[in-house]
Amino acid sequence: MDAALVVVLSDAGGVDELFFGVEGIAKGLRAGSIALIRSTLLLISQLEKLEQKLTDEKKDVFLLDGYIFSGLSDELKQQIIIVASGRQDVSERARKFFHSLYNTVYFAEGEFCTSSKLRVVNDLLEGIHFVASIEAMYLGVRAGIHPSIIYDIISNAAGSSRLWEFLHSFVFCLNK
Repeated sequence: MDAALVVVLSDAGGVDELFFGVEGIAKGLRAGSIALIRSTLLLISQLEKLEQKLTDEKKDVFLLDGYIFSGLSDELKQQIIIVASGRQDVSERARKFFHSLYNTVYFAEGEFCTSSKLRVVNDLLEGIHFVASIEAMYLGVRAGIHPSIIYDIISNAAGSSRLWEFLHSFVFCLNK
């Protein structure tokens, strides 16, 4: 692999321009280069079109889909974790490069966009946990328990989670 590029986007609108515009990055990528793209707003169908267009226009440049996040477990706390997916031959070529940058890199089995599909699964669970935390707090308040007491007790009990701990800022506002 001659070069690698990691693209992290939060705006889906400028992806085509970023890659293929007048000063697009695809023009500067040499043969054998690999680009890993992580976007919170690109639909899987948009990622697939981007990969196809890159393959059509730059037959010797390859795209991997990425899901990038900070670890939460004790073992991986605060480490950047990358889950990459794409063609197996591209993943194998990229493995050494990405392992030199990040401690934890997973290459997801399957086709391009497996990483984005994993992100959707995680986002669903995160949303469920967040809503459940808010509902639990509401239940306790409706039962007559002060929010700060609920928060303090549950934070040290089995019902605690990272998203439960996020409620602290809301509880703090209720105490004022």
